[in-house]
Amino acid sequence: MTTGIMHPWARWHDNMKQTFLVTKLLILACSLTLAACGGGGGSPATTPPTPPTPTTITGKAEAPGGVIAQFETGKPILLATIDFILPSVRAGIAGLQPVGGATVELIRIDNDGNQVGTVLASAITSITGNYSLDLPTGVSLAGDLVVRISGTTASMSAMVVDETVNINPISQFLLTKFVDYPALILADLPVDQLVELNGRVAEFDLTATADLSTMLAQLEAEVGGFVDVGVAVIAATPDDGTASAAAAGNWHSSLVGLGVGVFGSVDPAAALIAGINSETGTTVTDAGNGNLTISSGTTVIDASADYVTLPDGNRTFEYRIVLNTAADSSLFPAVIDADSNISIPIPIVEDLDPGDDPEFGWRFPPNLLLRAGTTTGNTYVANNNFAAVGYGTVDTNNDGLRDAINPADRRATLALTQLQLFLRQGTNLTGASLDGDYGTISLRSHFSSTPQGIFESTVGVMNLTVGTATIQANTRETQQVIRTPVTLTDVTLTNNGLLEPGAVFPYTVSATGRVVLDFAGDSSDVLEGFTNADGSVIVFVESEAIGAPTITDVSSGMHVSVKLGTEMESSLNGAGYKLYRLVHGMRTNGYSETTTLGNGTAVFDASATTASINGTVRGFSQSTDTSPIDPLTSVDPAAVYTVDSIAANGAIAMSLSDGTTTDALEGFISADSNLLVMRIVGSDTGGGRDIGMLIGVKQ
Repeated sequence: MTTGIMHPWARWHDNMKQTFLVTKLLILACSLTLAACGGGGGSPATTPPTPPTPTTITGKAEAPGGVIAQFETGKPILLATIDFILPSVRAGIAGLQPVGGATVELIRIDNDGNQVGTVLASAITSITGNYSLDLPTGVSLAGDLVVRISGTTASMSAMVVDETVNINPISQFLLTKFVDYPALILADLPVDQLVELNGRVAEFDLTATADLSTMLAQLEAEVGGFVDVGVAVIAATPDDGTASAAAAGNWHSSLVGLGVGVFGSVDPAAALIAGINSETGTTVTDAGNGNLTISSGTTVIDASADYVTLPDGNRTFEYRIVLNTAADSSLFPAVIDADSNISIPIPIVEDLDPGDDPEFGWRFPPNLLLRAGTTTGNTYVANNNFAAVGYGTVDTNNDGLRDAINPADRRATLALTQLQLFLRQGTNLTGASLDGDYGTISLRSHFSSTPQGIFESTVGVMNLTVGTATIQANTRETQQVIRTPVTLTDVTLTNNGLLEPGAVFPYTVSATGRVVLDFAGDSSDVLEGFTNADGSVIVFVESEAIGAPTITDVSSGMHVSVKLGTEMESSLNGAGYKLYRLVHGMRTNGYSETTTLGNGTAVFDASATTASINGTVRGFSQSTDTSPIDPLTSVDPAAVYTVDSIAANGAIAMSLSDGTTTDALEGFISADSNLLVMRIVGSDTGGGRDIGMLIGVKQ
């Protein structure tokens, strides 16, 4: 790229292969009781027992500057005078200020967040916002024990699960997340995991707003998805060893991703990013007690394309591709719960560009990846959202070589969203193992130097029979959203429905599930992917660059196929699914966004005539090609979709129209009804267009 900053798409995949040993902080709330007995004639002499040493809770109260006054209503005049003479220093979250002279109350709350009983203890914060109080006898660290400061219109609280408890918008945000989680018993939450989650949220690069309500909204946008996954992991039923044993084995992995990047602090360049990755031979080992160890496999293909808008309005490509890279020896830990959901903690990572004197470095915030598995145990699905910030570097040891990130020299921001599938590796598979009809959904992107960007999704049926694949004419339908820039701030959008011609071509299947579609019959034009152990799912990824030495076109995408059944008309009656999606949206004013659906669910009514879809829209947006990247979050009421049709083979169509927005979902139910795969095409009266892919995992 002309900006000179090395792109971190591959770096992120490399970081995933490092050994991520996350240390859990163990909280020891100890009381000491000693009794001494003496002996010898007469009445025994006794020494009174030593009273228990109280547990002291210390911390700091911090708030956005705009609400400090209401918390400090009881601030002594001496503290107020000193604070005027010696202003408060900058807090840990940029922009927060210490709350001096506030009353800190220790209370119990119920599972709805309401106070139970009287105040157990209290203290007053100092000028620096610090406080200290002792837990009363018999009171221990717990998720339902909180410290609170109250103002005239707002309050902030923190769960007392450690001996150091800071009260700030993050602590309030976390408490609210746990209170809002359905059927959660706060008193039973493991305190060590609560401490760990709080510490990992604090590692994010956050900046305070002027008031508490907007600060909480910003936290929802920037770390809400991370916290939602963390709360779900803590709330899950632990595995008794059954799920971890079932997950052990060898796996294939495939993903598609979309993202944006802004590079340079002055006259920034911007990049629209698309990438794919496929890996085989990933090994999952049962480490006991619900713990797993995952080792990386062989990279079959890892490719990404940047469609870069330069400050002068010109556009260029940057393309990278890595093929058939052998597995390394990296291991990383994971945890599986009783419902077979696998969580993978990713700590904060700082990484410098290669070389002895690197000019740039990247910081990746902590992450927590969650994979949901089907009841057969052969397929897992996940959404991965991550961000990175690029910095200039500095020489910290005066040896003339730059060796560390310089936080004051921020030069780039990157945000990526991915949809990923994991397929259990098979044994002794043949072409006949896949015999049958497969419903296929694809999501692809095309960038050209015209300049033009095309995002498309295809719905179709493919028949596989003993090495021969058949696609009937006019059964594959493609929807396209075409973005043609007129200026840096304006685009024209076109939505095209294309019917594709039929085709007949050979395919091969390896014993472990590698599938190759040979369109020309001579290996000159192939599409490669993997199937799972029972042949119920096939996933293909592709990436291609055209033009040498100057690239003029780049395309990439992922195709997900599920084996179809018969008599599927009632298979969704009363069914529920977890939803994972990847959607790219564009507007005529140059705005664009890429989103997933946090905690997404679809619940069909008893006759499968409607489906209620719920969740939090999460992702990122840009108002123009070169604008800053903004986090995006939207918690909307459940949307009730009409189920327009369910065919005998499992083909399904759903729709929603509310007067301003129209969504059309088309796809397939797998033969065992464990998976939904659907295309999303949306439009609104403001000229916006959305296109994407959705996968549902049956619950």
